[in-house]
Amino acid sequence: MKKTLLSIACACTLINSNGQWINANSPSATGVHGLTVTDGKLFAATDNGVYYTTDGSTWTNSSTGLPVTSGFTFNKTLRRFGNDMYSGTLGKLYVSTDFGANWTFMPGAGPGSGDHATFYLNSSVMLSGWASSGGLYYSTNGGTTWSGCAGLPS
Repeated sequence: MKKTLLSIACACTLINSNGQWINANSPSATGVHGLTVTDGKLFAATDNGVYYTTDGSTWTNSSTGLPVTSGFTFNKTLRRFGNDMYSGTLGKLYVSTDFGANWTFMPGAGPGSGDHATFYLNSSVMLSGWASSGGLYYSTNGGTTWSGCAGLPS
């Protein structure tokens, strides 16, 4: 435990003494909620949709198939697994199998309302968590079917 904390402290010291943050152009003035890299592009989940950049300066909208509510798509999470990307919006989860060019709704992956809070996946299980008492849902077949996790406190 002490070695782990010492390693983290040393890494932070090196980052603070040698690194410098530079303000980059952002695809959204209202919020960036998630980032992922795939196919040589940096993708950002924002209140205005999903965007990508290859140079950190110019951003391209990549939200085809995502819902628009009051002019916003409200993307709260963004994850990649293999060639697939997943984006959680207000009450729904979407998947892109073509590097963000198109998005498809994944039925049953959430309560249908509330903010998408978190998403985890590996080769055998997908977990989709929702804020505002939306609960936690899981799939063991690549998102074809979903079940709610029982026994969680409300």
